Amino acid sequence: MPSSIVPFILAEREILDALPDQIAGLKIYKISLNKDLHKLVINEGESHQQVVNLSPFRFARILNLANGFAYGDGLGMPEWVMLDCGLLPAFFSGFMGPAHLLTPEQCDSINKGLQKVESERLSARIKLESQLNIPQGKLELDEYVPLAEFCALARGPVKQVMAYSLCSLKRGLGILAKALGLALWRSKGYHAQMGVAQWTNIAAVRSHLRFGRLEIIDPLIPLHTKAGESFIYKLHIPKLSDLEHIIKQRFDALKNSKIKTGLDLARSSSSLYWQAVDDLDWCLKQRADHSSGLYVYDIRYRDEDPKVIEILVGHSD
Repeated sequence: MPSSIVPFILAEREILDALPDQIAGLKIYKISLNKDLHKLVINEGESHQQVVNLSPFRFARILNLANGFAYGDGLGMPEWVMLDCGLLPAFFSGFMGPAHLLTPEQCDSINKGLQKVESERLSARIKLESQLNIPQGKLELDEYVPLAEFCALARGPVKQVMAYSLCSLKRGLGILAKALGLALWRSKGYHAQMGVAQWTNIAAVRSHLRFGRLEIIDPLIPLHTKAGESFIYKLHIPKLSDLEHIIKQRFDALKNSKIKTGLDLARSSSSLYWQAVDDLDWCLKQRADHSSGLYVYDIRYRDEDPKVIEILVGHSD
């Protein structure tokens, strides 16, 4: 992985000030919504040091577009949701790098998204963005963009967070982004994370399992845009030292291009096995039985049919 890929936190100034400047020995580049322009010194003190001019507003716009492309099907965030429900109560963290690391297809999608958003701005917003010198138009190849991001929100009075967003434009960075985000929350005393995932999104379920087994809170939540395939889960956030080990290990592996890809999802086509998808009565029984202690443990290919992926679900000991 190029050394130009670095961790970031995007948030409002007060939240940034309360978060650590380093995790796992890596400097975190803090991007404040309270500044019109950031001059970030990447790899300071090294021979390949560079100064990057970065607008937090354009950076956030690109992050929002990438998130929408990743989720699709109406699950992308309106910009006001990203601000009101993500950037102000919490933060987005992840890894960023120059746009030339994206594929031509990714660049094309982002450029089309930027063109659409910019063409739909009201006159007041056009004037404001002009006064703030917010860059417009297509991506520059050396422009720093979010390559992977994670966001979680504090769950009211309990020391838990609710995972709100996770996406990656580069293979291997998604788990790193989640590890970074969980480490930042763990450093503040939070010990559990809840989330909503889709049984049919094998890559997402697999990434969540990297941090431990998933306690199933509701195996088939009806209150969701993708009702019928979505479930609510909880996991215990690993110790900070364990999260830092994950970050260091995977970051070093990515730099050396030795990261393992895990399951070859191309082999599985669209075939998926999971009991609740096929058996609604079983699923509803699990919803009614809150004491059942049901967990997702692993993902594997089914022995008798290697074209089918199984999500392994079982009860606690």
